[in-house]
Amino acid sequence: MNTELLIEPQPAGRFRALFILSICNVLSMTTWFSATAVIPQLQSIWNLTPTLSAWLTIGVQLGFVIGAIGSSIVSLSDVISSKKLMIYGSIGAAAANLGLLLVESAYLAIFFRLMTGVFLALVYPPSLKLISTWFRRGRGLALGALVGSITLGSAAPHFINAIGDQRPISPILLSKDNDWAKSIETNLIVPVNLTKFFVKKFIDNGSGSVILASGGGAAAPRRNFSAYASA
Repeated sequence: MNTELLIEPQPAGRFRALFILSICNVLSMTTWFSATAVIPQLQSIWNLTPTLSAWLTIGVQLGFVIGAIGSSIVSLSDVISSKKLMIYGSIGAAAANLGLLLVESAYLAIFFRLMTGVFLALVYPPSLKLISTWFRRGRGLALGALVGSITLGSAAPHFINAIGDQRPISPILLSKDNDWAKSIETNLIVPVNLTKFFVKKFIDNGSGSVILASGGGAAAPRRNFSAYASA
């Protein structure tokens, strides 16, 4: 008996599906720690207590548990296709995350974080189920790639927050010299030194270009963000 005939062929385009699902997970999961990454700034703006700060982080995890358990109880994945669940969940998570910009209360923000977790429960698990249908062999590699994309997406807000530091956020007379020095070093001195480093390489190579990105706080300074705007 020819054993090759018993081996079911792999679906065509499976790696393209893996790439698309990975990108979707990266973009969607950026909402997971979007508020956590800027807790220090929110503490200054909203006068957050340690308890409220913790709830801004816990809210997403709690919402995720609620969403995952709720969707399993009603067998949502059996009623709606995984692809549609991911679409609805991604849009919902983005909308809930956008809600943070519209509120000035930590309690409303915690509600939006809770809803973010609920919607993300429609993205993460369905993506694992969906990719399993594409990979009958090599499924471990595909699942590992998706988990990696989820980790990368959830860590992205911390990376973006590390690029620049908006502190000190306070009236200029109440700000500390040490905080100003840190802001100038992070947002001005570091980019200048990096530029000098790469320009030397460009001169040696005979070509090259430097692109510097500036945040909106520089073009349209906000109240109490004097240090960031100055840098």
